Order: sequence, then structure tokens, then C-alpha cells
Amino acid sequence: MMGPPMLEDLTGAVRRLRAAGAFDQGAQIVLPPMLDRAAAALDAASISGRALRAVVALRDDQGYAALAVHERGGTHGRVEEQLTSGSVWRWISKHQLPLAVDVLFGEARRLDEPDLALSAATHPGAPFDAGPSREVMMARGTTHLLVLPLQDERGALRGMVSVEVQARGETRVPEAWRACEPELTAWLDLLGPHLCALEVQAQEAGADPLLPVCGATMAPIVRLLRVFAAQDETLLLAGPTGAGKSRLARFCHARSARAEGPFETVDLLSVPPAMQAAELFGWRRGAFTGADRDHDGYVTRAGGGTLFLDEIDKLSLDAQASLLRLLETRRYRPLGSPGERAADVRFLVGTNADLRAEVRAGRFREDLYYRVQVLAVTLPPLSRRTDEVGAWATHMLRRRAEEAGVEASLTDAARRLLERAPWPGNLRQLDNAVRRAFVIASARSSTRVEVEDVEASLAAEAAGPDSPLGAALDEAARAFVEAVGGGARLALDDAAIFRAHVLGAAVASTGDLESAFALLGRENLVKNRNHHKAIDRERERLREFYAALGEAPPGWLTEALRR
Repeated sequence: MMGPPMLEDLTGAVRRLRAAGAFDQGAQIVLPPMLDRAAAALDAASISGRALRAVVALRDDQGYAALAVHERGGTHGRVEEQLTSGSVWRWISKHQLPLAVDVLFGEARRLDEPDLALSAATHPGAPFDAGPSREVMMARGTTHLLVLPLQDERGALRGMVSVEVQARGETRVPEAWRACEPELTAWLDLLGPHLCALEVQAQEAGADPLLPVCGATMAPIVRLLRVFAAQDETLLLAGPTGAGKSRLARFCHARSARAEGPFETVDLLSVPPAMQAAELFGWRRGAFTGADRDHDGYVTRAGGGTLFLDEIDKLSLDAQASLLRLLETRRYRPLGSPGERAADVRFLVGTNADLRAEVRAGRFREDLYYRVQVLAVTLPPLSRRTDEVGAWATHMLRRRAEEAGVEASLTDAARRLLERAPWPGNLRQLDNAVRRAFVIASARSSTRVEVEDVEASLAAEAAGPDSPLGAALDEAARAFVEAVGGGARLALDDAAIFRAHVLGAAVASTGDLESAFALLGRENLVKNRNHHKAIDRERERLREFYAALGEAPPGWLTEALRR
């Protein structure tokens, strides 16, 4: 039964919640009395400590939808400090029972089983682990927290509320939690459904070169990403291909404490499975046949900064095991190295796959899934962000025109036509369509993109290749032309670089050069011992091509062609 202070305020709280215009406002009605009750429980138990903050998170298995915090003293709190361990949410979502956490000892306890301490050391997959979440909590003064499930009017789990206190050296905090938990749960049972029904208020992203367009659907997600950017926990960006995951990864890096450090991206789809661990961790000379020099992997190159692992669902099971250990221990060992290194890097991961389905299919480790699900957001497809299409098209056209040294515009009719299109390929497809429309308009000596230019662009796309290889070749060709337009010293003959990439991928797949030539139907070169000349030619082509780009060739490809 609720005590008088909370009971007296219940009617007024319900009335104010119904009148609240947004989730943030509602949170400031629900959270303060809960924090006050926790403070009173500490005092009643003669515990030397103080209540710090209460946090409410709307979320599901796909990630966060909204966050709000109230700090003791009447402030709305620093939203960038409000995150709770993903393992806590995993436990709450499974059991839907209150959980008491001792941050200092890295233990969690059910209030109905106070003698059973659940720690990562004794219970793998325990509700609270000693990862970056614990470090963040300790840095902001939290030593204990009580986490309660948040349900909507149908009784469905919608998130969680955590109450944080600081009570160093105290072992009796669970007693205070048991004293106040029934009142807090009753309060949340009555007010939680009203809070869950409130709209999550969209906030403008503001002018930003990395995110020049942000509509109403994306604004709450961008707001969350601003919060997540300040953390050092792993961040998962899920969403369909072309939805903007890479752009938002850079956005988060630029707003993190590591913004001055390097930002490295590895597209795992482009790295053969046999070379994934080597590319991530690097290798020492002599680690394998052909390793005639030391090679720093992505983790080393991203030191002090951020590493974005895109298409993480394409990571091999062996490489997944190595990545899991790295995320848990923050240490790794380059291939052939006698000792380990500390990893000073923040990990962002991206996927367009349903990772839960990948876990069920046995293609993705369950323990790694939970490790990368700590901070997770799902980007909606462009079909659910139709208010952004016109603004993105204008931005993309302006960028193309600037590259060409001209000014260009999009007519209202052309804009409306773009806004009506379905865009299954999302922003990437829209960018391609705008680029084609600009070229078509330029062909008639105009920088004004008309509706007929857009129609021709969309028609050309509809007639394009349907196979995955054809689509990839189409995109590679456009990237080649874009690089030339951007100043790269390349000619048409340089497109033959594709041969080197195909041969390198075949070597990585088969394990040796002779088998690669056989796979690609050139057994005669091996039989006549002419394959060495062919590989020398591809190595030289590789060197010249990437020199023209001003970049280093991919490490895996260099090693594959060195075998």
C-alpha cells in the first residue's frame, strides 16, 4: 500500500499526466515522487547516502525509443548520463520483476530472493556486468539502483524505470529497496500507462553538415543518438540498406569525447571470412604464408577513436568469438604477436539484418548479440520518412552541382514526383536518381531539373540490372565515375582493377593462388606456370590504381595477391 505522501499526490499526478503534451513532460511528473520516496527509505533505514536521479526509458528488443531523467533537487537532469546496462534490460524484459543492483560489487539481486547474488563471475549472462555501463554509473556517483518494469494500459512491457542512489560502503541498501518497492511499483502501475501513451516529442537536429536533413520521424532517433554519442558503450545502428547508417555513425563519432581521434570503417561484406579476424586485429610478420611485414588492423588504427563495423551479421563465427572477447576484456592479440594489447576504441556496429533471426539460425552468437544490443536504435526506411525526401533531394542536387561548379535547382513538380516514389533503396537510391536527373538535365544544357528529367532518371533505374552482382557492378561504376569527377586521376582503362579484386577474393576464398586461378577457369595459366606473371600484373595494377586515388589498398587484398 502506498504511503500518504504518494497517495495524496496520485489524483493530481494523473490529472497532470493527462494534460501533459509530451513524454518528457510526463516523466517530470512521474519520476520526482519516486526519487523522494527512495530518499525517505534511505533515511528510515538510517543509511548514510543520498538519492541521485530517476530515469525512465521506453524501449524494446530493437532498442531505445525515448529517455528522460530527473535528478534530485528539481532539475531535469543531464540526459547524456541516463543510460542503464543493456544486461539489466535483458533481465527485466524476460522476468518483468524489480531488480536491485549493487554497482560497486557488480551484483544484482531479486528482491524476493535477497540472498541470491547474481554476478557475472558466478552467473554468465547475469543482469549486471562490469562493462562500460558500470564505469559510467560509478563516474556519476551511482552505487546502487532499483530497476522497475514499465507497462502500458494493456500490461505490455514498454520499458523500465531506474532509481539511483549513492551509498558508499553500505550493505543495507536492499533493505531500503524492499521497504519502498511496493509503493513505487503501485505508483508506476497506476501512472505508467498514462506516461506510455504520451507522444515522444521530436526535436530539430539543427544545422549539421553530417545530418543536413532531419524530419519528424527521425528527430526522436537523432535526439537519442546525441545521448548515445557521449557514451563509450557499443552502439548498434540497425536498419535497411541505404537508410544512412554510415552517415549517422560519423555523426555519433563527431559528438563523442573521441571526436579528435580517428574514425575507421570496415565493411565486413567486402572482407573474405578467412581474413576478417586478421583485418580487425592485424598481424605480425611471419604469422602466415605471405605475411612478410607487420600490418596494423582496424582496432589498432582506430586507437583513441571510433571503429564502425558495418554489416556485422556478415562476421564469421570464428571472428565473432574474437570480437566478443575484445568487447568483454578490451584486449586483443594481433595474429602472430606474443602478447596482448589494450583496445582504446569505441565500437559502433551496423546491420540491415534481423540479428535475433540470425541467432536463431545459428549464424550469429547469442552472447555477442546481447553484447552489441546495449545501445541500439533502428533507422526507419525512407518510405516512413516521406517528409524528408524533398529536402534530401535538394541537398543531393546542390552537392552534385557544387562538384560540377554550377548552380542547380529542382522544380516543384519534380520534387513532388520524387516524394511520391517508393524508394526501396532508401537514401542511396534517391541519391542515384538525383544524380542521374542532374546529368540528364545537363545534357540539354540546363541546370534546372524538371519533372521530365526525374521521369527519365526513374525509368533508367527501372531498366537497370536486377541481379545482386549487376546491382553491385552498377554502384561500383557510379562510384568510379564519381571519383573521377572528384579529381581522381583515373581513366577508363583503370576500370580493369576489378580483375585484381576478383582474383584477391578468390585467393581468400580458396586459400591459395593456384586454386583461385582454377576456380576462375584459368587452370592453363597454372599448368604453363604463367600465373606468376598474371599475379604480378594485377599487383602492379592494384598499386597504380590506389596511388591515383591517394589511398592504400585494402590490407586483405594486398596479402591475398602476395601469396
